[in-house]
Amino acid sequence: RTHGGAIPIGKTRYELDSVSKEIANIAEKQRIAQFALELVEDGDTIAVDTGTTMLEFVKLFPQKFQKLTVVTNDIKIASYLEANTN
Repeated sequence: RTHGGAIPIGKTRYELDSVSKEIANIAEKQRIAQFALELVEDGDTIAVDTGTTMLEFVKLFPQKFQKLTVVTNDIKIASYLEANTN
């Protein structure tokens, strides 16, 4: 207990950097992405949230879709889609 502040109960944890997140659990992320891809049809409009699993998901779009509208709040995903779009 402290006045006007907070004291951590346990050790401080750190978050992985972006590159480490992209390669961590990559096989699982790709399986999730492949499953999610089956739920989307050409011509759909979808919202894609931020994250490395979602990045694996959108990497599959150019192979399957000719017309798809994607709304995202992730700059890396938006940049990927801009560079890999029809």
